[in-house]
Amino acid sequence: MSGVDASGASKPLVSIGVPVYNESKYIRSALEALLRQSYSHIEVIVFDNASTDETWSICQDMASADTRLRIYKNEKNVGAAENTRLVFREAKGEYFMWAAGHDSWEKNYLEVAVNALEARDSAVLCFGVNHWIDDDGEKLVRTSGWADTVGLGPCSRMVFALLGSMNPILGVIRRQAIEDIPKLLGCIGWDLLVLAELSLRGEFINVTGAAWSRREFRHEPSYAEKLKRYKSKEFNLVDTWFYRHFPNANILIQLVFVIARAKIPWLKKAVLLFSTPLILLIKYIDFKLSASAR
Repeated sequence: MSGVDASGASKPLVSIGVPVYNESKYIRSALEALLRQSYSHIEVIVFDNASTDETWSICQDMASADTRLRIYKNEKNVGAAENTRLVFREAKGEYFMWAAGHDSWEKNYLEVAVNALEARDSAVLCFGVNHWIDDDGEKLVRTSGWADTVGLGPCSRMVFALLGSMNPILGVIRRQAIEDIPKLLGCIGWDLLVLAELSLRGEFINVTGAAWSRREFRHEPSYAEKLKRYKSKEFNLVDTWFYRHFPNANILIQLVFVIARAKIPWLKKAVLLFSTPLILLIKYIDFKLSASAR
């Protein structure tokens, strides 16, 4: 689905999926940041996961003022994983972006990302510079580095995806590249798995001319605390005994399937199958050492 700009040129539709639950503190500012993007040919799809605060009424108020905002409310909490799927299923655009109901984006974020993707057919994802902010919107002394994978082959791209941060999952993605991926969203590490699969399908572009702010408000001091949240009924991400007790082993198993179904030569698949466990081990050791140094 395309629109036209002031010059009459065709503009692809960007679908933005915002799965929310009890985001009343931040949802208005998050939606305002998305709706005031300089790239205006967008649809913003909100799924309220049976919030118990004022999230839904805020969304209703904003939707009445802007037809680009489509809102839905689940009758009961279906879990974060399913809610994340739901916003994608409703998307109609050529491009898609997941957006958190507590984050913020510079006005030119979508415009810069779409222009970069339109200029490079071999790229499947584009994301900007990331800043971390606290509950009050103040910048944190925290960085999440990433380099783009333009010009790299599939093996190198996947290494970057495995070792890098998960921030690119919230970038602008070609919808066609992920239409058969959402089945992965129901397990711990789904963002890593989706990025790994996307990396085998095309390049990631990291643009420096646009930024977004990711809000850190959960204050989970350890991976164990995050795992506890993932296991909760409210989150509904871990739904089998194996997932609950061996989350990291399941990630490795799922990565084997990702590599096996990739449309790359078998020799490259063999290289990735051999190296992936070592890469994950390096990432785990680095994470532990970094955590102990804090």
